[in-house]
Order: sequence, then structure tokens, then C-alpha cells
Amino acid sequence: MTVIGHDWGAVFGYAYAAKTPGQVRALGIVEMALPGVGVMEQAMAPAPDGNFLWHMGFQSVPDLPELLITGKEKPYLRWFFEHFAYDPGAITAVRPARRLTIEVTMQPRGLVPGEPSVFSVAGKPIVTRGHDLPGEDVA
Repeated sequence: MTVIGHDWGAVFGYAYAAKTPGQVRALGIVEMALPGVGVMEQAMAPAPDGNFLWHMGFQSVPDLPELLITGKEKPYLRWFFEHFAYDPGAITAVRPARRLTIEVTMQPRGLVPGEPSVFSVAGKPIVTRGHDLPGEDVA
């Protein structure tokens, strides 16, 4: 089979492919630097103008993102659209995906990571909230 993973889904796609190489013919990683190989860890190091993945650590702190961002989801997400998009003009306020992202984030607990939640701690990918990837550690 071919496995394609986007964003954090790419981490799970990689873990699945590493655990079951006989089942995965091809693996596509889209818009994600895999944790545990140094690229993500380097991208999380502070850089001028906030041009680094600071939000990964911030959003992994229990309850703090909701406390600070609730009621300010639109400007919070707008910052990402304007600073991390290859072409910020392509993601306008009228695009359905942008509207949907904002609407979902504004729902109660919309900023709480999904289950299972994946974060990188000390350069090693982990699964939090009591969930583990199936099988052995593949990082």
C-alpha cells in the first residue's frame, strides 16, 4: 500500500511504515519535519522574528493555550497563515479551509490536541495522554 501522511499524520504514517515495512510500498510525508532526526528539533530552536516552530512546545503545555488564546483564535491563526504559508496571499479570509480551521479552533476545547496527541520531548517523539504507538519505538 501507499501511505501519505500530512502534518502530524505524517508521524503516524512514518511509524506505521517503519513498523510494517512489508505492507508499505511507498511513504509520502507532507508538510512535516519528522521528530527525532534533528530537523524538527532544529526548527524549534528560537530564531529572529519568531520564524521557528515555537508553537509546538507552547501547545503541548496542558491548559495554557486555551487560557491565553480563547476569544483570540482568529488573530492567532491569522499569524500562522501570514508567517508560515509559502504564499500567504493564497490563504485568504474567504477560503473555505481557512474559515473551517478557525471555526473548529473556536469550538469548546478546539485548541486541545486530538487523541492521541504527539509531541517531541528532548528530541524524541512521544505519544501523550496515555496512548502509545503500536509496537516498538521506531524513532
